[in-house]
Amino acid sequence: YAGNGTYTWSNGTNNTALTIDTTGTYWLEVDNNGCLDRDSINIDIFAFPSANFTWTGGCADTAITFNDNSSSSTQNWLWDFGDLTTDSIQSPTKLYTGNGTYLVNLLITDSNGCTDNISYNLTIDTAVTVDLGPDTNICGGAINLNAYVGSGVDYLWSNGATDSVINVGTTNTYFVAVDNNGCIGADTINVIVHTPPQSLFSINGNCENDSIQFNDLSTTNIVSWEWDFGDGTIDSNQNPFHIYSFYGNYSVNLKVTDTNSCINNYNLPVSIDKVYTTYLGMDTNLCGGSIDLDASANAPVSYTWSTGQTDSAITVNSTNIYWVEVNNNGCLFRDSIFIKVYFPPTAAFSWNSACEKQAVQFNDSSYSNISSWAWDFGDGNSSNTKDPSHMYVAGSYTVSLNIISGNGCSDSLSHNIVVDTGFVISIDNDTTLCQDTLDISTYGPGNANYIWSNNMTGNSITVNNTNIYICTVTRGGCEEKDSIFVTLLESPTANFLLPTDSCTNASQTFKDTSIGNINQWTWSISNGNSYTTQDITLNLDSGAYTIELIVRNILGCRDTISKNIGIIPIELDLGNDTSLCGGVLPLNADVGYDVNYNWSTGSADSAITVTSTGTYILEVNNLGCIEKDTITVDIFTVPIADYTFLDVCENDTIQFTDQSTGNILSWMWNFGDGNLSSDQSPTHTYAFDGNFSVMLQILDSNYCSDFVAYLVSVDSTFTFIVDPDTVLCANSIDVGTYGVSNATYLWPNNNTSASITVTSSGTYFVTVSRGACSSIDSVDVTLNDKPLAGFSLPIDSCSDKLHEFLNNSSSDVNQWEWLLISTPLSGGTPDSNLYNTEDITQSLTEGVYSIQLIVTNPDGCKDTVKQSIQIVVPVINAAISNDTSVYKSYSANLWADGGIDYVWSPSFSLDNEFIYNPVATPEETTTYFVVITDEYGCTYLDSVLITILDEYDLYIPSAFSPNNDGKNDLYKINGVGILEFYIAIYNRFGQKVFESNDINDFSFRYLKIIFFHGKISIFMDFLN
Repeated sequence: YAGNGTYTWSNGTNNTALTIDTTGTYWLEVDNNGCLDRDSINIDIFAFPSANFTWTGGCADTAITFNDNSSSSTQNWLWDFGDLTTDSIQSPTKLYTGNGTYLVNLLITDSNGCTDNISYNLTIDTAVTVDLGPDTNICGGAINLNAYVGSGVDYLWSNGATDSVINVGTTNTYFVAVDNNGCIGADTINVIVHTPPQSLFSINGNCENDSIQFNDLSTTNIVSWEWDFGDGTIDSNQNPFHIYSFYGNYSVNLKVTDTNSCINNYNLPVSIDKVYTTYLGMDTNLCGGSIDLDASANAPVSYTWSTGQTDSAITVNSTNIYWVEVNNNGCLFRDSIFIKVYFPPTAAFSWNSACEKQAVQFNDSSYSNISSWAWDFGDGNSSNTKDPSHMYVAGSYTVSLNIISGNGCSDSLSHNIVVDTGFVISIDNDTTLCQDTLDISTYGPGNANYIWSNNMTGNSITVNNTNIYICTVTRGGCEEKDSIFVTLLESPTANFLLPTDSCTNASQTFKDTSIGNINQWTWSISNGNSYTTQDITLNLDSGAYTIELIVRNILGCRDTISKNIGIIPIELDLGNDTSLCGGVLPLNADVGYDVNYNWSTGSADSAITVTSTGTYILEVNNLGCIEKDTITVDIFTVPIADYTFLDVCENDTIQFTDQSTGNILSWMWNFGDGNLSSDQSPTHTYAFDGNFSVMLQILDSNYCSDFVAYLVSVDSTFTFIVDPDTVLCANSIDVGTYGVSNATYLWPNNNTSASITVTSSGTYFVTVSRGACSSIDSVDVTLNDKPLAGFSLPIDSCSDKLHEFLNNSSSDVNQWEWLLISTPLSGGTPDSNLYNTEDITQSLTEGVYSIQLIVTNPDGCKDTVKQSIQIVVPVINAAISNDTSVYKSYSANLWADGGIDYVWSPSFSLDNEFIYNPVATPEETTTYFVVITDEYGCTYLDSVLITILDEYDLYIPSAFSPNNDGKNDLYKINGVGILEFYIAIYNRFGQKVFESNDINDFSFRYLKIIFFHGKISIFMDFLN
């Protein structure tokens, strides 16, 4: 538009404006009232170029080739790969590091400067991570190999299988490849299939409370054994011993592990038989007769006695050690008892008549080694002498005698006696008459019986011989005697000699020396005995005696004489030969009066103490009366009972070890809980806790015994609680035990506290002890490392761009949870979004964003990190150098302004692609792109075109005048596009006198010039 007037275009139109669509020269003529003006313009309308491309590949971390399919006139390409990276070559390759969908844009420029662009969405997949797990050993059978990574992928195994899971049962190396849209992930696993071991065992024994041998019969290469005896106890020995505390049926299992860690189990039902116990009682002394020994166990068992009998009960009547063995299917129990049978004594006694106020003489006639007498006279009086006498008042009495022999056996006997009322008698005085008869009378009670020594009866008799006439008067049990000496005719003279030996251990002979035709002698001894022989020989006990001799002659006349004699006591009795078990034996021979003692040991005392086995002789001298006695004494060494033990826990087996000394025949244990044993060194299990007095009684070959008792402490069992197995995302944890007081603790690190702090994963065993009881438990602690959450913020904070938040958490993370909270700068309600990918890419608008990342590793441990970023609207005031042109291999200075970071491309012909003013040395016409980033990360893209000039020329003067006049003194060669220059000067003889690469040198013979386009020009000339 040029103002008012008439407009005429070359195509005949008259508008002020013209639209054209073809190449040509267009002119316009404007006529303003005859005033004309014309102008023309050449318009070139080029065909639009067509941008297009294809690509091969689509996997992260794998080079993708982009193939340019644009129109052939394209001269410049600018690729934007959608991840803030670019390239300017025709068909570039690109490596994406993360999966996702990228918008790839190609901007082309043809030789006319026309542009076109095209964009495609490129989906980048990640080669899946396949994890078959560690190499695996299995013990027989088969194993599933699982390569599943999700749906939409293809699987190919080394055995040709195409499933995600295969089952294999042979040793081999297995490989799987997983195809995720051409992105291949693979893994390999070695599977070794071992032949499992064979578990087998046998047992020796079947009795409760007996040590049973378990014999391992498993195959070879076994490295560990785990026995479960079915009663709550286990053992890890190969061939263990085990004691069942209770009979019954048990299921015993043996689990074996071989060198390949393969496991097998063998289970065997085991029947444990009951041990039936019996108790024969304590050792017994028996005074004659017999005793029943009953071992009945009230069960279907067999019995074997030491006598060979097989009944449950037997009757014995002799001294011996009797034992019985109770057998229940081979489960034996033995008990023994010592029976001592002594010959019993027999009680017997007699007495004379029983009359009041007269001593009744009791005479013991018992037999068999009587050691003590106990008389009960029936009137409240008693005596312990052998032959006592006792005076009664009239009445009826029961007299009892209880005797005890030297063996402690006893017998008793009772008799009823009647004691009558006493009376007094008198008889005529002795009479000497020499006549044929004489009437003599006895005066006494009228209701009595009278009997004379001549067997006549009645209170009065007539005698006709010289004699002593005795009248015995009885009434009931009372008896009185009196006598009268009637001498008829000549009276004799009585006399006798006393014995010369008055010792009790000798015989005393009384010799009659009377005269006067004596034909009758009556001896009366003050002990009540009488004799009628001329001489008498007596064995009198010690004491004082009156000896009376009445002699009568043939005429009946009599004479009487009495003499006194003392019998020196010499009674000695050391007793029967004897034996005793240890200690000393006092031998007391004191006879009760003053005598001399002479022992074979040299002692002169009445009593000695015997300390050793031997025969001991004693001689007693009482005024010349000598008595000897001998006794043999056996003093046996007493066995010493002793044993050892260790305190135990209830229901544990305690071992009692006999430590006794001596020739032991039998052992009898009393465990203090009602249980007994005759084993030498028994074991015992206490069913409850407490203190038990355990007594051991022993008997040796001499029937000597000893016993010892110790207090056995059986501690109570206990239970305790240990912290449960724990899986924790932490570096340490406190674990402890609970429920036991006054206990001690021991952990693997020798810690003795009830709780410990552990800092590594593992199984921690703790032994809790109280007294003799201890128990073990364990806690499995798994301490998993916490992941470290982290991510990088986008490199720019400009709005309306793709902003990448890249996870850089620790490598063990397998779950990500993003929380993106945006707050508008102008205020308002925040907005939030959740994402579960490893990285997130979002196009953010202006605002303040709080980003939280929660990461989780395969152990379920989490960590959280938060960051914030402000997104701004980009405002960039950028500038860039103008387009320019240079010769090939010449440099051009580029520059840009308005940012803080610069990235130039293509970079191969730049000295530094990351500065604002790089130097470019292109080999061909090149468009340089620069990405300018401001302090917010906002970017601006611009470009500079450097054109390579294609003009090459050389100017060679045809002459010069080196006369130093300042004109043409130098031979100067000039040109454009010269890359290399060489000059050589030769003399007329062809000898080189100068050469140079400096174009300002002079005088040449030969000139060679190489231009930038690679052409060579040779000029030859001859100069003087």
